[in-house]
Amino acid sequence: MLYASFCFFILFEDLCKELLGIDASNPELTIMLRGFDNKSFQCERELWRLSRRVIELNLRSTFDLPSQEIAPKLQEGENGRKWMVELNQFLDEFGWRTETCWMKNTPSWREDPRYVIEKVKQY
Repeated sequence: MLYASFCFFILFEDLCKELLGIDASNPELTIMLRGFDNKSFQCERELWRLSRRVIELNLRSTFDLPSQEIAPKLQEGENGRKWMVELNQFLDEFGWRTETCWMKNTPSWREDPRYVIEKVKQY
């Protein structure tokens, strides 16, 4: 299914190059293709925001630790506790996601926030 959507994207980009002289690096094409805001995009923006908060709160070195050690370490300092409050607010909104879709035996992000911490580290 994804392969077909990528083919359509490539064909559309080729058409835009031919008719308009723009490709995927052009912001106008990005605007045409971005679609509508939805929970998936909102979740990704919030993950990005949480990653920026790590930097703002001077917690970057804590996020160099192994993921399972980060949450306990954050509880030790005031800025870490602030970030954990924001993480919990995020989990209230998006915490029922799982790493493996449709698998009932996979813990939700709410049950194991380590998955969110990993994503924040990636950002």
